[in-house]
Amino acid sequence: MDIMRAAGVEPLEDYPGVDAPWKCRCLNPECPGVWNGEPADIRPRLSDVRVSKRSACKYCARRAVRPERATRQMIERGVLPVEEYPGALKPWKCRCLACGALITPRYANVVLNGAGGCAFCANRVRVPDSVAIEEMRAAGAEPLDPYPGVNTRWCCRCLNPDCGQEIHPRLGTVRTGSRPCKWCAGTVTDPRTASDYMVTFGGVEPLEAYPGARTPWRCRCLTCKRTVTPTLGSVKGGRSGCRHCAVGAVRTDKEAREYACARGFIPDPEIPYRTSRTPWPGICRVCEAPCSPRLDNLHRQGPCRNCADFGFNTSAPSVVYLVVHPKLRVAKVGVCNIGTPRLQQHQREGWEVHETVHLPMGWQALLVEQAVLAVWRKERGWPPALTAADMPQAGYTETVALAHAPVETLWLDVLQACSQVLHGGRPEGDQPAA
Repeated sequence: MDIMRAAGVEPLEDYPGVDAPWKCRCLNPECPGVWNGEPADIRPRLSDVRVSKRSACKYCARRAVRPERATRQMIERGVLPVEEYPGALKPWKCRCLACGALITPRYANVVLNGAGGCAFCANRVRVPDSVAIEEMRAAGAEPLDPYPGVNTRWCCRCLNPDCGQEIHPRLGTVRTGSRPCKWCAGTVTDPRTASDYMVTFGGVEPLEAYPGARTPWRCRCLTCKRTVTPTLGSVKGGRSGCRHCAVGAVRTDKEAREYACARGFIPDPEIPYRTSRTPWPGICRVCEAPCSPRLDNLHRQGPCRNCADFGFNTSAPSVVYLVVHPKLRVAKVGVCNIGTPRLQQHQREGWEVHETVHLPMGWQALLVEQAVLAVWRKERGWPPALTAADMPQAGYTETVALAHAPVETLWLDVLQACSQVLHGGRPEGDQPAA
């Protein structure tokens, strides 16, 4: 029963067995399965709950929808169902409220993907303006013009304080999970920003106009002064701008140790460097766990798998963020590389971004996060406020209840850890999070 309650449901009958349906009641007061005060009938299996990261309630986990709610949502989008709800992916016989035609759209296409219900009058069946504006703001864009339609480009401004570009996304594309701002998504880069990025993180100075992220760009290395042709995409992926000064150019043990330390790995002082493809024992600078990375992999995946998120680049520019869930009264500290959709994932689940701070290297961001968690868990004894079932996008181990302290105090902890990391040395209390 404790496992089921932790997954967000309360059993209503005796335990029937690990693989048998178990009648339960959803504990979420805003469960989408509730209709006119009537709770939904949910019967999850304990075996499924144990392996799932989502809520045990199929409605809260978005695996099912009440037929009554599905009918109302279809009517709001201009089509009237004339038969019982068949399922999200099956054709549903309806009548178009605009032209009266008998049509068979799918619920998943109309409601979940934002497609028009009627193919004959798709230009006339519109998402309500207020709903469209709300969805675009939630995705991170402020509309500047009246809503033009789900598949028409819409003039907006990016809400990212570090961007603020004028953009023209389509609501239909945003509804599929795409980021509205092409600049923040990394699909398009401002030439001036690209040039600054190559100087700051690639160590090279461009000698010609920006040709594109995947086109070789003629540059001069700021270290060896040679002319090289890296791409912006390769530098963003963690590679050096100069192939002569990259890991392939490491020749001596001293050069190899300096290269490794700059990327969050401290090699064993008793074991000499052999080659860039030979595992090198040492410890992770972030969590102090023993590890044996290869030097040529450090720029892509970092030294340690225990403390780095999948896909997190420890040598790329990163963000330390603090997000808050107003309804759950919970805060979360986290890290992500600049240009990744991690913050948008949280916002889609109801979280609000309180503050962010940018750091030049990913391993520095990880140090800050670990230092903050060490203060919260070890010094103050604050446990995680949520479970895995509460956060389908993952990250519950970095949460803390706002009942312990106001969000301003939590952000002060982050700033203090940043100051300690950026001003040299390892921050006090930097240990692996509990």
